[in-house]
Amino acid sequence: MTYLIELTPHDRFFFGGSNAFGDDNHFTASERFPQNTQLLGALRRYILENARLLKARKNGLYIHAPRRAKMSDGKKAARLVGRAGSADNPFITSTDLGVIESISPMFILKTEKDKPVDALFPVPLDLQQINKNQEDSHLRKLTLKNIAGELLPIDYNVKEELLDALGGEAFWNEYLKNKTPSQESITEYEKVYAQRTDVGIALQQKRIVEGMFYRKNDYSLKKPYRFGFIVRFNNPLELPEGTMQLGAERGLFHVRVLNPQQTSLVNHPLISSIISHNKKNIKSHKWVALGEARIDTHNERFAFAITPYFKVERQLEKYSVKPYRFKGKSHPVQLAPRGSVFYLEREDTMPEAPGAYSSMGYNLFIPIKSKGETYV
Repeated sequence: MTYLIELTPHDRFFFGGSNAFGDDNHFTASERFPQNTQLLGALRRYILENARLLKARKNGLYIHAPRRAKMSDGKKAARLVGRAGSADNPFITSTDLGVIESISPMFILKTEKDKPVDALFPVPLDLQQINKNQEDSHLRKLTLKNIAGELLPIDYNVKEELLDALGGEAFWNEYLKNKTPSQESITEYEKVYAQRTDVGIALQQKRIVEGMFYRKNDYSLKKPYRFGFIVRFNNPLELPEGTMQLGAERGLFHVRVLNPQQTSLVNHPLISSIISHNKKNIKSHKWVALGEARIDTHNERFAFAITPYFKVERQLEKYSVKPYRFKGKSHPVQLAPRGSVFYLEREDTMPEAPGAYSSMGYNLFIPIKSKGETYV
């Protein structure tokens, strides 16, 4: 069973990232999209709430255990949302997500008359917008050439930034055919997001310091835009409309569950690729990351990458739980942002994320036709 989950923010929202408040940091800003671990957690909670398996207590939500239950609610919950991510089943080694087979990275839905008509994804980072805000503004796709055994972009304009925008069906139809998309096919983030700023008194070690303030930037979505993601269940599961909590401040989102096959998005190249769940042994020289990518840059298969940065996070890979004791072993992971472009030494597949991360939208790539590329 495959669903398109549409999320409409009730108000402002804040998606946390690596930039958080601390004793030496008094500024934080929301990410444009949530991490897929956050999205998975919100979906799991929504499933359990609708199954009436959660009960609110003073310090949080817990699995509810009625006296006359035929099956323990803990087992029901595990059957629905799995055990991956628990103390003895870290994401990196466990794939148990219950009925959740996979979720896609979140994207933007454009709607008309309350129906989704397009899906917008962050554009690949091998594009530059030349002469932005001028009459002759246009897009340029970087070209790589083998120079003395090294792949280098031969037409990169250091005065222009890499394109930071969203692309819908028209954009991706052109790009996937190895064409340079038109200027009209992109959507600027400013047309979709409205940024809001809060300023207040900052605390240092829980004490007010004279003249010290904090600033927090969050977002709201402009009309007619909403969020969306694709979820696939391996067993029948009905999800009703309702309200989901998502984000660092438990933002509220209205949930609408749609059959993607009954929308116009079925013709969208990225949506149709996600729905088809095509895991054939596809090989290509060039790949674009549709979600965050766990990448080992020392892998000899990689010849060149176009990405603004690699975000380093520490992720738990092993737990040890004893009465009143907790030990966790973690390791650093390099995450490339969405839209990063990777070139391989030869036509090959891209590495999958380990454990449950592969089902959470990490390392979701799409191959790009290489015909006519100068580096091949």
